[in-house]
Amino acid sequence: MGIIVVVEIISVTDDVWEELLILASKLQLMLGRRVDFNDAIRYLLLKESRRPELLERATRPVGGL
Repeated sequence: MGIIVVVEIISVTDDVWEELLILASKLQLMLGRRVDFNDAIRYLLLKESRRPELLERATRPVGGL
């Protein structure tokens, strides 16, 4: 049986896009393999899961939206 891939779209601002691109580039250099935005976001989530207060702050609703 083949792999099923579900593609979701997220919207980010230009500055976040650039920062993700920079992070993915750094990860590629560190790991010595191709890295995509999914890998970069996973890295951030795993890194911050050790600091739950930051994850809670980042997922808090933003006023005015």
